[in-house]
Amino acid sequence: MDGRRILDGWKSISAYLGRSGRTCRKWEQELGLPVHRLNDSASAHVFAYTDELDRWREEKLREEKYHTARGSSRFSREGRSGLAGASVALLVLIAAAAVMLWRFNPFLRSPAAPKIENSIAVISFKNLTGDAAYDNLQEVIPNLIITNLENTGLFYVATWERMRDVQKQMGVKPERPIDSDLGFEFCRREGIRAMAVGSFAKAGDVFSTDVKVLDAETKRLLASTSAKGTGVDSILASQIDDLSQKMSLGWGVDAAKVETARMNIRDITTQSLEAYGNFLKGKEAFSALDFVDMKMYTEKALEIDPNFATAYVQLAFADFALHDTKALYKVLEKGMAISDRTSAKDKLYLEALYAFFVTGDEEKNRMILQEIIRKYPSEKWAFHFLGDSYYFGYNKDFERAREQYKKWLELDPRDTFAVDHLIMSTFPRRDIKKAQKYIKMREALGPPDTGSLYFQAIVYRKMGQIDKAIDLNKEALKLDPDFWQSSLILVALYACKEEYEESMRWTDKCLSHAPSAALKSTAHGTRGLYHFWRGEFKDALDDLTKAEKIAEEAEEWPQKAASAEWKGILYVALNELELSRESFENAIRIAAEHFPRGVPERKAQAALWLGDLAIKQGRIDQAQARLSEFKSFLPKLDQRTQRELNFKHDLLQGEVLLAQGALDAALAVSQRACRPESPFMEGSMYFMDLLARVYAQRGELGKAVAEYERLLKPDSSARLPASEYERPQRLLGTGDVIYLIHPLYHYRLGLLYERAGELAKARVQYQKFLDLWKNADPGTPEVQDAKKRLAELKGR
Repeated sequence: MDGRRILDGWKSISAYLGRSGRTCRKWEQELGLPVHRLNDSASAHVFAYTDELDRWREEKLREEKYHTARGSSRFSREGRSGLAGASVALLVLIAAAAVMLWRFNPFLRSPAAPKIENSIAVISFKNLTGDAAYDNLQEVIPNLIITNLENTGLFYVATWERMRDVQKQMGVKPERPIDSDLGFEFCRREGIRAMAVGSFAKAGDVFSTDVKVLDAETKRLLASTSAKGTGVDSILASQIDDLSQKMSLGWGVDAAKVETARMNIRDITTQSLEAYGNFLKGKEAFSALDFVDMKMYTEKALEIDPNFATAYVQLAFADFALHDTKALYKVLEKGMAISDRTSAKDKLYLEALYAFFVTGDEEKNRMILQEIIRKYPSEKWAFHFLGDSYYFGYNKDFERAREQYKKWLELDPRDTFAVDHLIMSTFPRRDIKKAQKYIKMREALGPPDTGSLYFQAIVYRKMGQIDKAIDLNKEALKLDPDFWQSSLILVALYACKEEYEESMRWTDKCLSHAPSAALKSTAHGTRGLYHFWRGEFKDALDDLTKAEKIAEEAEEWPQKAASAEWKGILYVALNELELSRESFENAIRIAAEHFPRGVPERKAQAALWLGDLAIKQGRIDQAQARLSEFKSFLPKLDQRTQRELNFKHDLLQGEVLLAQGALDAALAVSQRACRPESPFMEGSMYFMDLLARVYAQRGELGKAVAEYERLLKPDSSARLPASEYERPQRLLGTGDVIYLIHPLYHYRLGLLYERAGELAKARVQYQKFLDLWKNADPGTPEVQDAKKRLAELKGR
């Protein structure tokens, strides 16, 4: 051994470099980050030597300083500029040509927008210190001034994000500083009357900042001011406020209004420039949809300044995207406690988030977001979040959601995330034609990313093209092996094909890559479901118990309730009445304490399964009592929920009538319950052959066989009409009706084929069932019977 320090795996490498695993993998592909593999496979285990990483980092920093001194930077945090030689030269020429075209050819430029009164844009500041270590101030200073001016309510101030979006629409890379030429063109397009340009310099310990406010159309000087102070911290301590006040007065704003305006940037942001720098890095990560880095940088900002209220708003978005409910609630509580220390706009965002997630007041959430839109009409995130409120909230309105997403896209026609949301908006009504239109729109905007591939995969799944959906999700995972959503949907896609070995492999991957405790609980719960599906009841119980425990620790109450409910279903299969009742009652109690709107659904699920268990035990009276439970709470529900729970009522009623031998009545009920558009989900799949079993009991073998053959078609849900029951649950985990074939259907169909004398077909179904349940718990009656029957048929 040579004593070199080794970092084992991406987690250790990313921790050492202070970046996310996703960023480090990009650096390996694009910038030659020195990592090693045990073999040549892209999925092989990786390791790295710290001395090699240190040399690589020093070399890149030297390159950065070299190119910065010449006015260009080849190395960015995202590692997007790793091309060399002629490729770089070609890209530079193309970019320069694009800039020349929009600058000098009026026929190719967008038309000028009407002028907005008292509007101003603040562009990048020039670094005149001669020290690249202060380059971050080129964005920090204008962002602080923007926040200060916007918060006064005296101006319409173009946000930094808006300028970057328009820059992107102009074909200019957003990494490039916003210089005067870009700034004037932005103002022309957006109808901005004035533009502030500035610079900062350093002489000894003294930092000075200069600002000029220009008429954006004539370029005439409207105001000029400067500020200085000792040390770089003076920029935040005094210079930003000084500059903001002088700019306002110089632009002709009434002195009394300026005097009463709230211009104390440290009171509405942070006391620390370092904290603010990390906050901006988090915001940059948000724009790139890198929620791991977004969370990391924002948490760094809050470690430095725990009273940085606006940072809590940003961190809440990251926690939501990462499904970390416990952290989300704590962050919102902390933010609300110091909400007076943020800008007026960010306070509205904070209150909107708190209303939606903590108090569950969707109406208040939507009213606040609409207020943000009225006050800040170019704030695309408000349209985004308002659309999500309509789409994912309890009181859904899919058409309004789509309208908000359209307005978001109108503000930023090159925002691929907006197009992804429009694709998503087609799901509830299965508007495949419109979805394909949005897919083409997304493809025209550039190479796919993980989110676009994921949403496109759902569209193809709904078209019945399961293999295409699988390929798209695998493509997403090549881009980002940690993209958890694609791993999770692959579990269900392979289950649609009854390839449960692959499903289980992907559940293991979900478990190993889950970015939060909440998602780890989901992974255990999903694996538990598929153990149950395969007759592996003991393994299922183990996973569901783990899911329930992790969910409680993470305060992920819906997941804990779901885990308890599935344990109740499992105990029904094990014929454990008391344990089943305890589990269902636990699920209902959790819902009552934490999300009362979910209580009726939990009660309905309990009544369905406990009623089924009563039938198996010959206690028809108890099953009928469960039917009465439905009638006690159904009238209190809204019409939509009534229809959904009436479906479960019909399933149980059909089972009771079948057990009683009332076959005509059972047929009428089962035909209503088992129609193709029924709102089936995993928990009701077990009962969806009710109609087939009724036909069989009536001696109508042909109809029973035909019904089972219908149920056994892969992914029957792809052929379903639009259903109001396709209710999305959460972002990037979008609800999708996926029909899973219960393995017991093969066994039951085998019995029917055998009765009908179609012995070859019976052998096929018995064998299929035994293959699927090869790891079922010892002594499972159906497995033993199928083995016996198959052996007898083979012996004939």
